[in-house]
Amino acid sequence: MSINELINTKNYSIKTDEPIPLTEKTDFFETRKKIEVIKESFQSNILKDYKIIALYGNWGSGKSSIIKTLMAELSENYTEEIINNYGNLIELYSITKMLKMLKMHLKNTKVKKESFIAIKFDAWDYENEENVAYALLNKIIEELEKYADIKFGIKAIKNEILKSGAVVLKSVNVNTGFFNLNFECGSERYKEVENLKNGLNKISEILSKNNKRLIVFIDELDRCERENILKFLASLKLFFTSGDNINYICAVDKEAVKEALKHKYNDGEKAEEYLEKIFNFSFNMPKTFNVKKFIMQYRFFNNDKIAERLAKFFETINFTNPRHLRKF
Repeated sequence: MSINELINTKNYSIKTDEPIPLTEKTDFFETRKKIEVIKESFQSNILKDYKIIALYGNWGSGKSSIIKTLMAELSENYTEEIINNYGNLIELYSITKMLKMLKMHLKNTKVKKESFIAIKFDAWDYENEENVAYALLNKIIEELEKYADIKFGIKAIKNEILKSGAVVLKSVNVNTGFFNLNFECGSERYKEVENLKNGLNKISEILSKNNKRLIVFIDELDRCERENILKFLASLKLFFTSGDNINYICAVDKEAVKEALKHKYNDGEKAEEYLEKIFNFSFNMPKTFNVKKFIMQYRFFNNDKIAERLAKFFETINFTNPRHLRKF
């Protein structure tokens, strides 16, 4: 088989570096159980008080795929469930009768569970912005404006929040508070800090009134410059923890943070201590994965014996990073 024929094979994707939804066939790290735990913990409000949650894992360990899967599954809203449950009524009743029943159902049913708004923020996409944390604030407001039931409330407070955010977030310096995480500011900036926190609380109130919870997934932070990694994490902890209905899940490579601390403070050994101050709770990606199962997803290598021999070869030379294998 030629290279061109291989590329044109249906089983082969030329988008080699994109996260994939985790199904039984593609879950090479066997992380479906972890996804279910995180999802159910949010749905049952166990994780609601943990404002900033870390998803630790090395580069290429599948963090982005977990984020993509969680976003898709948490975003399944109540309306879609009702439509699916009542879909078969089309065959039994006229459209008018079905709509009447659906209207009564919506009126009489009390929705106990929150619906979720999932937003993904790829930090690396905003690396060239003046401040990555301010870009995050803009992204949150921009995405929330897309929801019809809350957009007018968000627009009413948008300018005030962004104004305060510009003053506060763009002036964060990583030299302030390495382990104390303090932000030194004068009286004018202190007022803007309070305005920013009050703004996030107002967003939370709007979400709460509409029975919604916002979960912000932060990815690709590892690719940012060292200074920007530290500045972003400090801003996240200092200024984004306001709002009861807002949570953040941040994909983090500990080695990247360790290198950033070593470069800035000559103290990479205290990375664990630093991260404990940033994150309230954490999950860890597995360090190993099923290489044979990964190889067998490609039709060209899905012979059991060939896949097993290739897996042993890659494991022997320690070439087992999923991103590297996918590109290979």
